[in-house]
Amino acid sequence: MHRPLPPPSAPSAIVALMLREMASVYGRSPGGYVWAIAEPVAAIALMAYVFGIAFSVPALGRDFALFYATGYLPFMLFTDVTSKVGTALRFSRALLAFPAITLFAALIARWLLNVMTHIVVFFVVMAGVEARGETGAVYDGARVLNALAMAACLAWGVGLLNAWLIPRFAIWERFWAVMTRPLLVVSGVFFLYEQIPNDLRGAAWCNPLVHVTAEMRRAAYPGYDAAFVSAPYVYGFAMVCGAAGLLLLRAAGRDILQG
Repeated sequence: MHRPLPPPSAPSAIVALMLREMASVYGRSPGGYVWAIAEPVAAIALMAYVFGIAFSVPALGRDFALFYATGYLPFMLFTDVTSKVGTALRFSRALLAFPAITLFAALIARWLLNVMTHIVVFFVVMAGVEARGETGAVYDGARVLNALAMAACLAWGVGLLNAWLIPRFAIWERFWAVMTRPLLVVSGVFFLYEQIPNDLRGAAWCNPLVHVTAEMRRAAYPGYDAAFVSAPYVYGFAMVCGAAGLLLLRAAGRDILQG
């Protein structure tokens, strides 16, 4: 008989789990947090170089690094945090034997730490992009935060579903890793929604990440309207996924750790 998911742990347990992950993940390799910044910098630099050879100017503005940073950084937040939340129970399995550490604490701690990490990385990388010279960007702070919040909420909702699926189905983790690779192409990182052929726009609109990347670009480029962006759709999508994930985890309880 399944035991119900226990109530959330005290904040001290969540903080303790976050500190443990900081020490075990980022303190384990030389450089630690430096690699969290180096990876997106390298990816953005490569994209800017390759597409700079092929095209004279990006789809918006005149700076390739800015264009790809505004698409890639929120996308990376979603994909990385979704993966971390999806494997949170396996990561904290040894500690879940203690009554003070609940499944919810393991999930929320991993989500919070990695979202905060990506937000710091975002501002550090964007500061580096701006330090290179005049990009022409005029940032709307409210829209920057909204784009980051949409990516974080999506990562929480989809991550909760994965947290139930990964222990249940051994192949799901590998399937999800393969499935997310094409997302880089179809989520507006390399192009604008308006550049998609009209007969494909309906399908593209259903991808919530298209709204996230467009919202971030709207925040950096004052002349880009992106009227199609629907924050309620993104938050609603995240809420539905999150609610389904929580219900499934609640039904499974700690028994899911045996999967």
